[in-house]
Amino acid sequence: MSKIAVIGGGITGVATAYELAKLGEEVILFEKNYFGSGSTFRCATGIRAQFTDEANIRLMKYSVERWEKLEEELGFDVNFKQTGYLFLATSEEEVEAFKNNIKLQNHFGVPTRLIDMDEAREIVPILNTEPFLAGAWNPKDGKANPFKTLFAYLFKAKELGVDAREHTEVIGFEREGDEITAVKFRSNGKVESVKVDAVLNAANSWAPFVNEMAGLKRDLVPITAYKHQLVKTEPLEPGQAEPLVCPPAWDDAYIIQDG
Repeated sequence: MSKIAVIGGGITGVATAYELAKLGEEVILFEKNYFGSGSTFRCATGIRAQFTDEANIRLMKYSVERWEKLEEELGFDVNFKQTGYLFLATSEEEVEAFKNNIKLQNHFGVPTRLIDMDEAREIVPILNTEPFLAGAWNPKDGKANPFKTLFAYLFKAKELGVDAREHTEVIGFEREGDEITAVKFRSNGKVESVKVDAVLNAANSWAPFVNEMAGLKRDLVPITAYKHQLVKTEPLEPGQAEPLVCPPAWDDAYIIQDG
């Protein structure tokens, strides 16, 4: 058994801590704010296998299959719904690109298909179809509740013995040669350290700062934070815009119906 420190209490860090604990590892999980306080609780909630490269298609097909069984595995309702993803083309060139993407996705077992705007309007009744020529539609894509999912993983991780600490900031490392042997952290104004065998950086936008503390290049893995804008409308009747709907040519703007 190894003792592994996971830095970052978003969905990536919490789910990884759970998986490591399932493998029998001793895990300590650090979050400097509250669990899920970063991008997890600000995400679009979408889950899709509609990508344009083999690696992401295969990975996300597996991910969707995991999501289909996740409530059973964790024993919690995570509000996973396969409401689909609908990408919309605004030009003939984009329609051709969609066809190529669909061919690749179908090759790896993802059931995306090209649809016309009459069918798109049936799927999304409030959609103004005038600017669009065609859509790429996969009904097996979907969405889930990030709050419920994170806390389901966190509960099960704790059950497996994960030492989960929020409001606990990692501030440095202790070393022997090139190896990290301990993590230094601050909690309630007190600085402490804990011996570890390995460190996993799951800090997302803050990952470059953790890299720097570890003596690595800040951009070892290129991560850039972008500000997004959100417009929340008045409530819609159920079923008006259940899929995530996105015209990529419109700077990847999208709509999705909560709930």
